Amino acid sequence: MVNKFSRGLTADEAALIALELDNFNSISALNNYISDNAEWVNECKALRADPYGDGHAPLSYEEIEEFEEIQEKAALAVNLRDALLDEIQLAYSWIDYNSSVGDYYELGIHPTPPLETRIEIFQESRRAPDDEYPLAPLIHSTKVTKISLAKWFYANYGSSAEKFDPTESYKETINYQKPPISQPNVTSTLNQRTKDSNSLLVSLGVMAFILSKQTKQLERGGKPNFSAIKGKVQLELDKLGLEDDDKVVTSNLNKDLGSGFKLIEELLKKSGQNL
Repeated sequence: MVNKFSRGLTADEAALIALELDNFNSISALNNYISDNAEWVNECKALRADPYGDGHAPLSYEEIEEFEEIQEKAALAVNLRDALLDEIQLAYSWIDYNSSVGDYYELGIHPTPPLETRIEIFQESRRAPDDEYPLAPLIHSTKVTKISLAKWFYANYGSSAEKFDPTESYKETINYQKPPISQPNVTSTLNQRTKDSNSLLVSLGVMAFILSKQTKQLERGGKPNFSAIKGKVQLELDKLGLEDDDKVVTSNLNKDLGSGFKLIEELLKKSGQNL
């Protein structure tokens, strides 16, 4: 059974509550219930409809209709959950966007904000830092706030919102405003932040080293895989629509990363240390 009093709900739980199916603890459990009983209910339905029988069956017409209603709601629950998962993904996009937009602006890059969403995350769920996809959102286990669910249902369906906010306060705040876009007043340049080109190369080398330790895909022979890191950067630039921007040149990035890492090794060697 879903805990309706929890401050945050997963997409699964929200869909079940909206359709008054919260006596099941998950959509998977709901589908298992239907699968286990569908054949039996159909047999009872056939007995009831048999013109040559006595019309008796272990299940009443009301019980059969109740089961069929649950079947219909189960299909809708899946659609609702999937729609909410898309919204949760957008909410994560806003979190990641707002946390990195300042850095992009300092580099002269103006990334496009994500699409709007009314859903607000109550409790994040992400992959471990040392996972193959470090810190990637786990949207199925992410919990969202009940007030944002109320707003979302009210705006999109006009019903079920009160199940998440009985006070109906969501009606007072339904005029949605896009989360503020952080546009820092950048007065410094990349050159001002680094004393010389070697400092920048060393920084690139350190970042390459950190990335290689976070995922094996970016490591080769115990060292950073500079070509793989370059590929990841180009992929992100493509997502931001900046891959073909004349101001963004990554053709020599793998060489710069390698040069930076080599500088680190040389500096450490002079001080008698190793990576």
